[in-house]
Amino acid sequence: MSAASPPIIVFDLDGTLVDTAPDLISALNHVLDREGLRPVPLSAARNMIGAGARKLLERGLEVEGRVVSIGELDRLTRDFIDFYAEHIADGSRPFDGLEAALDRLASKGHRLAVCTNKLEWLSKLLLDRLDLTPRFAAICGQDTFGIA
Repeated sequence: MSAASPPIIVFDLDGTLVDTAPDLISALNHVLDREGLRPVPLSAARNMIGAGARKLLERGLEVEGRVVSIGELDRLTRDFIDFYAEHIADGSRPFDGLEAALDRLASKGHRLAVCTNKLEWLSKLLLDRLDLTPRFAAICGQDTFGIA
């Protein structure tokens, strides 16, 4: 009988491993500002995060009562992602105690992975900038498996 594989623990990224709200909201407000709309305060916008960049933009636009076409939303999403990629770790930080917790799990033989609705390349970029990438055996995003 062969030995069992080490257990794998899979984590979400945004709001679980890393507080990414500051940079996500900064990107949202950058796009809103370019469209001549008011920024959304961080405290209010935290509740808008979830379901990806496009949904965050839709929620931000709704605050201003702005309705946009699908084509315009596509353009705004590209603008959001471009800005976010450039500023992905300006304010994003691992939650307190995260690295110690990951160390404890790894020392017990667990393999660690990330599965998130963030695009894979953005997930890897963020984890690279925070020096967390080497801790994970796999990093998967919404586009990893071609079904996004």
